[in-house]
Amino acid sequence: MTPCERLSDRMPAVAAGRIAWTVEDVTHLDACADCRAEWRLVAAVQRIGPGVAGRGDPEATAAAVLARVREAESVDRRRATTRRALVWGGLAAAAALMLAVLFGSPARRAEVATSPASTTQASVAFHVSLPELDGAAPDELQAVLDGLEVPLGESSTLEDEFSGDDVSQQDMERVLRAWEG
Repeated sequence: MTPCERLSDRMPAVAAGRIAWTVEDVTHLDACADCRAEWRLVAAVQRIGPGVAGRGDPEATAAAVLARVREAESVDRRRATTRRALVWGGLAAAAALMLAVLFGSPARRAEVATSPASTTQASVAFHVSLPELDGAAPDELQAVLDGLEVPLGESSTLEDEFSGDDVSQQDMERVLRAWEG
Protein backbone atom coordinates (compact mmCIF):
# COMPACT_ATOMS: atom_id res chain seq x y z
CA MET A 1 0.00 0.00 0.00
CA THR A 2 1.38 3.41 -1.00
CA PRO A 3 1.43 6.35 1.39
CA CYS A 4 -1.29 8.04 -0.74
CA GLU A 5 -3.58 5.00 -0.49
CA ARG A 6 -2.99 4.69 3.25
CA LEU A 7 -3.73 8.38 3.78
CA SER A 8 -6.82 8.17 1.56
CA ASP A 9 -8.17 5.33 3.68
CA ARG A 10 -7.62 7.33 6.91
CA MET A 11 -9.20 10.62 5.67
CA PRO A 12 -12.89 9.82 6.45
CA ALA A 13 -12.04 8.77 10.02
CA VAL A 14 -9.92 11.91 10.57
CA ALA A 15 -12.67 14.11 9.10
CA ALA A 16 -15.22 12.49 11.43
CA GLY A 17 -12.91 13.10 14.43
CA ARG A 18 -12.47 9.41 15.26
CA ILE A 19 -8.69 9.45 14.77
CA ALA A 20 -5.94 12.09 14.40
CA TRP A 21 -3.20 12.55 11.82
CA THR A 22 0.17 11.03 12.57
CA VAL A 23 3.44 12.88 12.03
CA GLU A 24 4.04 10.84 8.85
CA ASP A 25 0.51 11.71 7.58
CA VAL A 26 1.11 15.44 8.09
CA THR A 27 4.51 15.22 6.38
CA HIS A 28 2.97 13.42 3.41
CA LEU A 29 0.06 15.91 3.18
CA ASP A 30 2.57 18.79 3.09
CA ALA A 31 4.48 17.16 0.23
CA CYS A 32 1.63 15.67 -1.90
CA ALA A 33 -0.70 18.04 -3.79
CA ASP A 34 -3.06 15.20 -4.80
CA CYS A 35 -3.57 14.11 -1.18
CA ARG A 36 -4.15 17.72 -0.09
CA ALA A 37 -6.85 18.09 -2.79
CA GLU A 38 -8.48 14.82 -1.72
CA TRP A 39 -8.37 15.90 1.94
CA ARG A 40 -10.13 19.19 1.11
CA LEU A 41 -12.86 17.21 -0.68
CA VAL A 42 -13.32 14.71 2.17
CA ALA A 43 -13.40 17.51 4.77
CA ALA A 44 -16.02 19.39 2.71
CA VAL A 45 -18.20 16.29 2.42
CA GLN A 46 -17.96 15.79 6.20
CA ARG A 47 -19.21 19.36 6.73
CA ILE A 48 -22.28 18.58 4.59
CA GLY A 49 -23.79 16.43 7.29
CA PRO A 50 -22.91 14.14 10.15
CA GLY A 51 -21.92 10.69 9.03
CA VAL A 52 -22.16 11.29 5.28
CA ALA A 53 -18.43 10.89 4.64
CA GLY A 54 -18.27 7.62 6.54
CA ARG A 55 -21.21 5.94 4.77
CA GLY A 56 -19.33 5.08 1.61
CA ASP A 57 -22.62 5.26 -0.30
CA PRO A 58 -22.37 7.63 -3.27
CA GLU A 59 -26.14 7.95 -3.62
CA ALA A 60 -26.59 8.88 0.05
CA THR A 61 -23.76 11.37 -0.22
CA ALA A 62 -25.29 12.91 -3.36
CA ALA A 63 -28.72 13.12 -1.70
CA ALA A 64 -27.20 14.79 1.37
CA VAL A 65 -25.29 17.27 -0.81
CA LEU A 66 -28.42 18.15 -2.80
CA ALA A 67 -30.46 18.57 0.40
CA ARG A 68 -27.87 20.98 1.81
CA VAL A 69 -27.74 22.92 -1.47
CA ARG A 70 -31.56 23.25 -1.51
CA GLU A 71 -31.52 24.37 2.12
CA ALA A 72 -28.84 26.98 1.40
CA GLU A 73 -30.78 28.25 -1.64
CA SER A 74 -33.94 28.53 0.45
CA VAL A 75 -32.11 30.54 3.10
CA ASP A 76 -30.60 32.77 0.39
CA ARG A 77 -34.06 33.39 -1.14
CA ARG A 78 -35.52 34.33 2.25
CA ARG A 79 -32.65 36.73 2.90
CA ALA A 80 -33.03 38.30 -0.54
CA THR A 81 -36.78 38.71 -0.01
CA THR A 82 -36.19 40.31 3.37
CA ARG A 83 -33.57 42.66 1.90
CA ARG A 84 -35.94 43.69 -0.90
CA ALA A 85 -38.75 44.32 1.59
CA LEU A 86 -36.47 46.46 3.74
CA VAL A 87 -35.26 48.46 0.75
CA TRP A 88 -38.79 49.09 -0.56
CA GLY A 89 -40.04 49.89 2.94
CA GLY A 90 -37.21 52.38 3.43
CA LEU A 91 -37.91 54.02 0.09
CA ALA A 92 -41.63 54.28 0.92
CA ALA A 93 -40.85 55.84 4.30
CA ALA A 94 -38.47 58.34 2.68
CA ALA A 95 -41.09 59.27 0.07
CA ALA A 96 -43.75 59.73 2.76
CA LEU A 97 -41.42 61.93 4.78
CA MET A 98 -40.58 64.00 1.71
CA LEU A 99 -44.28 64.49 0.88
CA ALA A 100 -45.03 65.45 4.47
CA VAL A 101 -42.26 68.04 4.43
CA LEU A 102 -43.25 69.42 1.01
CA PHE A 103 -46.99 69.61 1.52
CA GLY A 104 -47.39 69.78 5.30
CA SER A 105 -50.44 68.68 7.21
CA PRO A 106 -53.97 69.01 5.76
CA ALA A 107 -54.86 71.55 8.48
CA ARG A 108 -51.87 73.71 7.52
CA ARG A 109 -52.76 73.58 3.80
CA ALA A 110 -56.34 74.61 4.58
CA GLU A 111 -55.09 77.44 6.81
CA VAL A 112 -52.82 78.83 4.08
CA ALA A 113 -55.48 78.40 1.39
CA THR A 114 -58.08 80.38 3.35
CA SER A 115 -55.78 83.14 4.60
CA PRO A 116 -56.40 86.63 3.13
CA ALA A 117 -52.81 86.74 1.85
CA SER A 118 -53.42 83.74 -0.39
CA THR A 119 -56.35 85.37 -2.21
CA THR A 120 -54.26 87.97 -4.06
CA GLN A 121 -51.22 87.32 -6.17
CA ALA A 122 -49.40 90.48 -5.14
CA SER A 123 -49.39 89.81 -1.42
CA VAL A 124 -46.85 87.60 0.29
CA ALA A 125 -47.98 85.48 3.23
CA PHE A 126 -45.78 85.07 6.26
CA HIS A 127 -47.24 82.89 8.97
CA VAL A 128 -45.83 82.50 12.46
CA SER A 129 -47.56 80.09 14.76
CA LEU A 130 -47.78 81.37 18.36
CA PRO A 131 -49.60 78.68 20.33
CA GLU A 132 -49.08 80.59 23.56
CA LEU A 133 -51.50 83.25 22.28
CA ASP A 134 -54.27 80.78 21.38
CA GLY A 135 -56.14 81.23 24.65
CA ALA A 136 -55.54 84.98 24.98
CA ALA A 137 -58.49 87.34 25.36
CA PRO A 138 -59.02 90.09 22.73
CA ASP A 139 -57.74 92.85 25.05
CA GLU A 140 -54.60 90.79 25.74
CA LEU A 141 -54.01 90.34 22.02
CA GLN A 142 -54.47 94.08 21.46
CA ALA A 143 -51.88 94.78 24.17
CA VAL A 144 -49.43 92.51 22.36
CA LEU A 145 -50.11 94.26 19.04
CA ASP A 146 -49.71 97.72 20.65
CA GLY A 147 -46.33 96.63 21.99
CA LEU A 148 -45.02 95.80 18.53
CA GLU A 149 -43.24 98.43 16.48
CA VAL A 150 -44.74 99.39 13.16
CA PRO A 151 -42.27 98.32 10.51
CA LEU A 152 -40.58 101.08 8.55
CA GLY A 153 -42.30 101.43 5.21
CA GLU A 154 -45.84 100.94 6.57
CA SER A 155 -46.26 104.73 6.60
CA SER A 156 -46.50 106.67 3.39
CA THR A 157 -43.67 109.16 3.91
CA LEU A 158 -40.73 109.84 6.16
CA GLU A 159 -42.65 112.74 7.73
CA ASP A 160 -45.46 110.33 8.67
CA GLU A 161 -42.91 108.07 10.29
CA PHE A 162 -41.17 110.83 12.26
CA SER A 163 -43.39 113.81 12.90
CA GLY A 164 -42.30 116.73 15.01
CA ASP A 165 -39.12 117.07 17.01
CA ASP A 166 -38.99 113.50 18.33
CA VAL A 167 -36.46 112.40 15.66
CA SER A 168 -33.23 111.38 17.33
CA GLN A 169 -29.86 110.56 15.85
CA GLN A 170 -30.55 106.85 16.47
CA ASP A 171 -33.87 107.05 14.61
CA MET A 172 -32.17 108.65 11.61
CA GLU A 173 -29.45 106.00 11.58
CA ARG A 174 -32.12 103.30 11.73
CA VAL A 175 -33.89 104.82 8.74
CA LEU A 176 -30.66 105.08 6.76
CA ARG A 177 -29.68 101.48 7.52
CA ALA A 178 -33.14 100.35 6.40
CA TRP A 179 -32.79 102.21 3.10
CA GLU A 180 -29.29 100.81 2.51
CA GLY A 181 -30.19 97.21 3.27
